[in-house]
Amino acid sequence: MVRGQIVSWPQQFNAEDSLRGALSERRSAYDVLHYDLYVEIDTTTQEIVGRCKIKLKYLHKVDSVQIDLFRNLHIDQLSIDSYLTGYHRVADAVMIDASRMHIGSNYELVIDYYGIPVHAKNPPWDGGFVWRRDRLGRPWIGVACEGLGASSWWPCKDHLSDEPDSMRMTFSVPKGLSALSNGQLLKIDTSDARDVYYWKVSYPINTYNVSVTIGHHKYFGDQYRSDSVAFALNYYVLDYNYAKAKIHFHQVHKMLEAFEHYLGPYPFARDGYALIETPYVGMEHQSGIAYGNHFMRGYLGMMLPEDMDFDYIILHESAHEYWGNSVSAVDHGEMYLHEAFATYMEALYVEYTMGKNAALRYLKYQAPMIKNTEAILGPTDVHYTQFRTSDMYYKGSWFLHTLRSSFEDDNKWFDFLKSFYRKHAYGSVTSKDFERAIRLFSHRDYTSIIKQYLTHPQLPVLQYAVIKRNNKHIKIKYRWIADVQSFDLELYLSNKKQLKPNTRRWKKTCLDLKEFEVLRDLKSNYLIEIQFVQETKS
Repeated sequence: MVRGQIVSWPQQFNAEDSLRGALSERRSAYDVLHYDLYVEIDTTTQEIVGRCKIKLKYLHKVDSVQIDLFRNLHIDQLSIDSYLTGYHRVADAVMIDASRMHIGSNYELVIDYYGIPVHAKNPPWDGGFVWRRDRLGRPWIGVACEGLGASSWWPCKDHLSDEPDSMRMTFSVPKGLSALSNGQLLKIDTSDARDVYYWKVSYPINTYNVSVTIGHHKYFGDQYRSDSVAFALNYYVLDYNYAKAKIHFHQVHKMLEAFEHYLGPYPFARDGYALIETPYVGMEHQSGIAYGNHFMRGYLGMMLPEDMDFDYIILHESAHEYWGNSVSAVDHGEMYLHEAFATYMEALYVEYTMGKNAALRYLKYQAPMIKNTEAILGPTDVHYTQFRTSDMYYKGSWFLHTLRSSFEDDNKWFDFLKSFYRKHAYGSVTSKDFERAIRLFSHRDYTSIIKQYLTHPQLPVLQYAVIKRNNKHIKIKYRWIADVQSFDLELYLSNKKQLKPNTRRWKKTCLDLKEFEVLRDLKSNYLIEIQFVQETKS
């Protein structure tokens, strides 16, 4: 790829993508305060019948407000404050007449609907409803809809920018099956022909995080307690995995301790922390994490250095409780704000439990998965989900590791990370917010560095050439080759020595032998390429 070449996207965009991805005036005209969702699931026909009550505040005048619901799901009835209301459908959106709404007033929108939801082809990446059977042949059903969207199975404002303040979920399932969801289990009603499970989330929640898992689960509980917080640990696993899970889930305590050390207390203490065994590998469903790693180390027994022993799915999806669930991106094009930060927390967990050198080994283990063929940032205001690589995860993690190295002060870096998290907890964040925060905290402009790593596929290249050497010192010249012409990442060789390359001209410096060896190994701390140019006399 030529330096500075405009990145092309694999996805061709149309009006429907903008309808899904943009915060249009029909969406920004209202703020969702609360969802109350009821869904009846037929495990035989794979049909759902539901009702969603949406409490909203009307903010500014529009002819209609947009609610999202996939076109294969049919609306029986729609009302606002108990009055039937006109609407029309456009692709996967529902445009609801807003002529009777008044600015500043609150309303309750009620939608009755039914249909067969999208079947997941490759969950959780290609999501929807997952209809499986456990090893005893019993129904085992789950939902994973990140990317696809919550509107694939329930009506909502399906945009990352607007989370309800709280939510209730009620699920009706055949007798003997559990219906497990997010937050607090309020009660189970077994008095009728079907069992009904009532759940409550008492915090803001992304719509794609709302989920349900249905099966023959067995519960066991525990408690996490530290100097600053105490909350319930709730575990739901298939009944025949109960004994195995009781041992395997011991690692949760140390993980939560590590995250609290770096970022502060677990953000959803009132709702507790839960792992729910699912028929797919995993997903970060808030306070009800989907777990399907078969009680193995690493990822399905792979992708982990031999001397490390933790469950990747538990670790990564739990990191999303902070990055993704508490601090949420505004647009799908900026999902690195979820994935890069959660992946970086894996390395910090290793550092907390095994030391910094082990964390560096873990990062080096991730490095071969970086492809450098697409930008970490995707296009915004469209429903973009087709990232071709996992660079937003692993390159994003190394981007954060590079920023840490550029601080050259670990205490300062961790203070920044914690302050950025705490400022945006339970809210939404953009790349510009991150850029602004790091500039204000460090009193340094990181614009060119962030732009290079997030918007250009190729890595910056540090070129150097030896001009002169003797037994004690080596004189070199050096420069950056980068897409961003003002790229100005500083490189620390020691407490006394740093390089300040630029992209316009060669600079010269004299290094001792130890500093020269550090120069040649800078890739341990920075996401860069290093290129030796033939020795020169000039």
